[in-house]
Formats: sequence, C-alpha cells, structure tokens
Amino acid sequence: MVNETADEVRARHAKQAEMLKARMIRPEDAIRKRQHERSMITALLLGGFVVLVFAISIAKIKLNW
Repeated sequence: MVNETADEVRARHAKQAEMLKARMIRPEDAIRKRQHERSMITALLLGGFVVLVFAISIAKIKLNW
C-alpha cells in the first residue's frame, strides 16, 4: 500500500465506503424493529392474561358443581 497510485487509493476508499454503507441501518428500520419487539411483548402479556382469566373461570365452574 506504500506505492499506491491516486486511483488505487480512491478505489480502495470507495470500496470501504460501499462496505460501510451496506452495513448502515436506516432509522426507520430501527424504529420498526423496536415496535415489533414491543408488540410481541404486548401480545405475550395479553395471551397470558387470557389464559389466566380462562383458568379462573374453569376453577370457579368446578367449585359450583
């Protein structure tokens, strides 16, 4: 790399810039990812609540028999 020409240096920098650009995450993607994670947590909590209400209902029905 000591004897590189100006064109070779530009080409190397351009290639490095392309690689960095390919790895960058857009802000919209990061926001969507957080929203998806939060919606999954909300769905799991809601599902757990439904199972709890169902179990309580079944237990109350069995007590009345």
